[in-house]
Amino acid sequence: MAIRVVGFDNVQVVDFSPNPASGSLFLITGVVGVDHTSAVVSDPINGQCKVTLTSLVVTRNTQGIVWRLAFQANVNALAVAPATITISGPTNISVSITQLRNNPIVRRDYSIDISRLSPPLSIQWTGGAGTTIANPTASSTAIDFDLRGDGVGDVETFPLSVQVTDQLGESVSSQQVTITVTT
Repeated sequence: MAIRVVGFDNVQVVDFSPNPASGSLFLITGVVGVDHTSAVVSDPINGQCKVTLTSLVVTRNTQGIVWRLAFQANVNALAVAPATITISGPTNISVSITQLRNNPIVRRDYSIDISRLSPPLSIQWTGGAGTTIANPTASSTAIDFDLRGDGVGDVETFPLSVQVTDQLGESVSSQQVTITVTT
């Protein structure tokens, strides 16, 4: 919407605020240059940050007079915590030598807890040597750890990670799984 302001060709009102009482943003055409623009963000208080935007511009009105104008706007913005991914499942496992003799593959279930990621999500589990992931693109999966050749007192450590990518390209998580062979 254009409004008439004496001395200027065109002033556009750009109102992005859901609360008209909080003010509007004005766009003045014919700006010759921007001297300075800055933004200052406060520390979060009750989940919100105050953002102060300041701009000093040079413009010329219809009579050719150069004006230096300063604009300042205060905006409350939500302080959003970063996306997080947590792998849930056992990280310290004890297996008896009797169990290993019957089956040298130890299977455990793992899942991911996700916060602040926007669907659609792409999930990719990976593990180090000796791991087999049953469903590498699922949010929950069984993982097999191969302990062939291990004996009493042996300790194996397997890296395990999951990369979850949302529409904004977020995040990765990883952990170690330690398996100890007991008597």
